[in-house]
Amino acid sequence: MECLIAITASTNVAGIWILQNEIGQYIWKSLMAITMIVAIVKQILNYSKQIQAKKDLLLNYKSLFFDLEKIIILIKQKQKYDDELKKMFLQVIDKKYKLIQIEEDFKQDKKLIERCYNEVNIEFPPEYF
Repeated sequence: MECLIAITASTNVAGIWILQNEIGQYIWKSLMAITMIVAIVKQILNYSKQIQAKKDLLLNYKSLFFDLEKIIILIKQKQKYDDELKKMFLQVIDKKYKLIQIEEDFKQDKKLIERCYNEVNIEFPPEYF
């Protein structure tokens, strides 16, 4: 979408000799009409904000995963699950709750979620924890 808008926004493209004949003019006008529709649809769909929001959510989930890994490593090092680690775990749970609230704003693809869930369970079976 961005490329189409950028190309048709350039007045230099209209000056290309191929576009100076009748067929070229028809192609150029068609491209301009398509660009107008694409620009309107782009604004309606607002993909860039959706992509950025999902990117932020993904980064927060990666951070959550890192926090959980850190707790696992600390438990292995200390050979116990003490009050400090419990406090850290509760903070991670609070963070997850906030992410779930944010995630509810997105439409969810149930098949994709199930596939990802299965892949995670294969890589990190429940016995791992």
